[in-house]
Amino acid sequence: MPTCAEDEPGIYRPSGEVNYFRVITPDDVQGPAAASWAACLGYENVYVLDDTQAYGAGIANEFATHAEEIGLNIVGHSSLETADADPRSALTAALRDGADLIYGGFVLDSGGPRVIQAMYDEGLFDAGIKFMGPDGVLSPALIEQVGGAEILAGNTYFTFGGLLPSLLSDEAGMRFYTEYVEQFDEEPDPYSVYSYAAMQVVLSALETAAESGTVDRASVLGAVRNTATFEGIIGTFGFDENGDNTAGVYYGYDFEGETFANPTAITPTMHESCE
Repeated sequence: MPTCAEDEPGIYRPSGEVNYFRVITPDDVQGPAAASWAACLGYENVYVLDDTQAYGAGIANEFATHAEEIGLNIVGHSSLETADADPRSALTAALRDGADLIYGGFVLDSGGPRVIQAMYDEGLFDAGIKFMGPDGVLSPALIEQVGGAEILAGNTYFTFGGLLPSLLSDEAGMRFYTEYVEQFDEEPDPYSVYSYAAMQVVLSALETAAESGTVDRASVLGAVRNTATFEGIIGTFGFDENGDNTAGVYYGYDFEGETFANPTAITPTMHESCE
């Protein structure tokens, strides 16, 4: 993988066995899926910004690489060294070089909200330039941090590895959402869905290990490792030889009214037909 450092991922598995699993589809799917979605939305010239961090720069690089492969024009790519760095020079370059979309590899705490706010303040949204960002910035907290929902509405796109809590339609998902709101009197953070799904996997593995007669670290890891098909709150998935989610699911969202809306299933190959 281009974003891996030397000796990764083997350095984390000295035993040679996969001992780490994630219910989130990896970012080498999210970045390319976002690029293909951008192409299907009709964008042609993209300026890429990132926060220099493993997540932000990694996903920005994945986006940029795939974007160029499918014919999008990357008009520039720059990085903000700190969350407090002023993005205006990069935004000026994006405007000058004809960008119609800015892709930002950020999380909430690494400068993403600042970039969106600056795009609004500097008139880029008025000029028709939109912002697209990954799941690291998709959070209800973003609304307040950028200065209000009206800044996001009609100007932004986001990607996330599944349906948001309020949009879950199966029985378990609706129960999770309803009971969370009743207990905490607030909307669950989108990442809470991932946490819930991870616990579902763990509990299932514990049951499988118990049925075998031995419940210890090795038996539970073995049960997770052998999970080929699992029905959970985020849908049906298994784990591949790297411990990654096999479903490869990501959704694209825009922002409408007061919330993230209009989920669209996106993939790295959707640009081929845009269906």
